[in-house]
Amino acid sequence: MQIKSVNGGFTLIEMVIAIAILGLLAAVAYGPVKTYMAHAKEKTTIANMQSIKQAIEAYHTDTGYYPQTLKDLIRRPLDEEAAEGWRGKDAYLDLRGRKDIPKDGWDMKFVYRLNEEDAEKPYEFHSYGPTGKRAPKSEWLFA
Repeated sequence: MQIKSVNGGFTLIEMVIAIAILGLLAAVAYGPVKTYMAHAKEKTTIANMQSIKQAIEAYHTDTGYYPQTLKDLIRRPLDEEAAEGWRGKDAYLDLRGRKDIPKDGWDMKFVYRLNEEDAEKPYEFHSYGPTGKRAPKSEWLFA
């Protein structure tokens, strides 16, 4: 009786070809995925900014003042006059289980500053965008 030898598995050439094909597919998909991720971060940032901006305006409506910092939206204001109209921690901003103000899509804090009383806008609010603080103003995101 003769025993037949069956070699299972792949040859080195087959493995190299399979890895090359997978590498090629990954390289082709990388560009669109990277672009999609960049757009998703930008859309997340703008959505968060719109929510925060609505919270700022609601705070102003209730208290008659704009918040000194974004933290005033989630904690009782130090200013007693503003604190009288303040409706509470969850009244202005849905934190969805977070303990702090949402960040932008690149995990950086938003920029919020009150302007002088005679300024055109009462406050400045933006994200520096993907390149952070060193970004030129043309790359900043506004809601």
